Amino acid sequence: MRRILHLLRDLATAVGPTLGAWFIRLWGMTFRVRVDGVRHWSGGRSNPVPGVLAFWHDELMIMCVSLIGRGFPYGVLVSRHPDAELMARAVAKLGLHVIRGSSTSGGVHAIATMAAEAKNGRIIIVTPDGPKGPRHRAGDGAVVLARRAGVPIIPVACAARPRVRAGSWDRLQFPLPFARIEVVEGEPIDVSGGDRERVRRNLEESLRALTAEAERRVGR
Repeated sequence: MRRILHLLRDLATAVGPTLGAWFIRLWGMTFRVRVDGVRHWSGGRSNPVPGVLAFWHDELMIMCVSLIGRGFPYGVLVSRHPDAELMARAVAKLGLHVIRGSSTSGGVHAIATMAAEAKNGRIIIVTPDGPKGPRHRAGDGAVVLARRAGVPIIPVACAARPRVRAGSWDRLQFPLPFARIEVVEGEPIDVSGGDRERVRRNLEESLRALTAEAERRVGR
């Protein structure tokens, strides 16, 4: 029985990420995505502008689909935990650069790695209220990262209609097939001046305003 379980685990590790990536791609092909703001979303640039792309944790699934095929060098943090291995491989197959680490384990190393990637021109994706909340309350991790890398924070929000929500702490959104998706990118936030708390509040207020605008654009 143990050998069978090991074989099943190895099979899932081998084919699971590929199947998951293909499912997300096919799922995303049914959506109608409109992006307002082109600095960090349109492909074809030879010199993309580096930065920390920040959005709320409940928008993670919508953003994942919306980022596919955009042609920019996005980097995303995935936990080092063995349970996250399949997710990391699926994310990589979607064309995103995976950075292993978390805010609770290996956080210092993760910040240093992400900052180095941003300095080299990569756009780092973060969720300021993750990984455990409170929901729509920005922590200071994005500010610390952006300051260390010397790049701005780019706030962005999205909304989908129709959608369903999970019962998790963040009320994670899942757009339904053929959903309309609105993505709104805000003005970059300069992190070089002022105290950290002021910048954090600025990010939180910007994300809340952008979320309200994205919801309005899909008819809510």
